[in-house]
Amino acid sequence: MLRPVADQQYNLRRLRIEAGLNLEELAARIDVPVPTLKRWEQGLVRKLSDRAPTRAIARALGVDIDLVRDALDRSSRE
Repeated sequence: MLRPVADQQYNLRRLRIEAGLNLEELAARIDVPVPTLKRWEQGLVRKLSDRAPTRAIARALGVDIDLVRDALDRSSRE
């Protein structure tokens, strides 16, 4: 399981790519529409971590939930 590393910065897109998934695959695994996932990756939704299914994303990507929360927050600031 990928865990946060101090010198590495992950956004949601990078986590998805490193997991070997495309947008459609991850969207299907977490049961959200592709456009919604794309907006999350692009940081077009504010307060993302409040609405995003972080636990489902973490399971689908095989990463720690804290890493997903950090990535979602980072995506919304980029």
